[in-house]
Formats: sequence, C-alpha cells, structure tokens
Amino acid sequence: MAAELDEATDTGTADIDAAAAERARRRPAVAVNRLSRLVVDPERLPDEQEPAAAYGRGAVYTRTCTGTPLRLEPYPRAAELLDTYFCPYADTVTAVVDDRLRVCGRAVIVDLHSYPLAPSGFEEPTAVRPALCLGTDPVHTPAWLVDAARGAFASLPGIDHIAENTPYSGSYVPLRHYGRTSVRAARSRR
Repeated sequence: MAAELDEATDTGTADIDAAAAERARRRPAVAVNRLSRLVVDPERLPDEQEPAAAYGRGAVYTRTCTGTPLRLEPYPRAAELLDTYFCPYADTVTAVVDDRLRVCGRAVIVDLHSYPLAPSGFEEPTAVRPALCLGTDPVHTPAWLVDAARGAFASLPGIDHIAENTPYSGSYVPLRHYGRTSVRAARSRR
C-alpha cells in the first residue's frame, strides 16, 4: 500500500506551483486537492464515460497501478466518496473559474500533476516521459497557451524537456465550463 500511495500521490507540485506563481505577473487563484487520489481522483469523469475506469482507475480507484485489486468492484461506497470528496473539489474549481470569468471575462486553468519516472502498469510503456508533460485539449488549449506554459515552466530547475500529451493527455476543465472558449486549460505533469 505504501508503494501505491507513493505512486498515486502528486509530489513536488506545490513547489512547482509556488515557483510558477512567483514568476507570474498576476497572482493566480489556486485550488489544491489535499487528498490522495487513492481516496478519489477528482479530475476523472465520475461515471462509466471515464476511459481509465476500464483499468479500475476511474474517479474511485478499484485497482492499483499494477492492476491488482484495491477495492471491491463495483465499490459499494463509491457514491459516498464522490459526494464527500469529488463533488466539493469540482465545486471549488468551478467556483474559482466562475470568479475569474466574472472578474476578468476569461479563465486559464493550469492543472499540475506529477508522475513517476517508470510507467505504471496501466500506462503505455513506450510513451515518452519528459521532465514536464503539458496536457492539452482541442477546445480549451490554444497555441498561445502552450507557448506561454512552455515559457513559464522552461525556466524552472530540472526542466530540460517539455512535451505535449505524453505520457498523459488532456486537461481539466470543470464539466459546467467544458466547451466554453472563455475557459482555457493546460495540464502540466512532472
């Protein structure tokens, strides 16, 4: 369980966030998930539409990174975990985006994650694993945002290679705002 917790926990993202915010011209609003994804993964789709659910890695994990059982399938308390942890996080991020839209007329989401050097059992083992992965979305990630994110993160210590959508792809946008071009998003993983 300790190895699973280590692999499923975003390490170093608070440091990346602080360093990037320090370099920003305007102080960003920050929403932080303080729970391990072993409780819930608040950035997955909460139902069977989530592609990772096929690997037991949906919003409520039922399998470990290596594919061994973690919880009963289906997990009888999944709805309780979603109500208690998933929904409040989604509501918080939605409120932050709503506030930015109200104040600025637009919102830019930079979603920070970390990942281990070696691929997990459910990942494509040959995928490139750069020092930093920018996850993009065809609707919410324009070229200017990719360029801006690359520029912001390239100056951070240890970032010698930045790639897009490898080993992970996509970016988090609250469901209520998906499709709204006033909300832009890129996911950063290290």
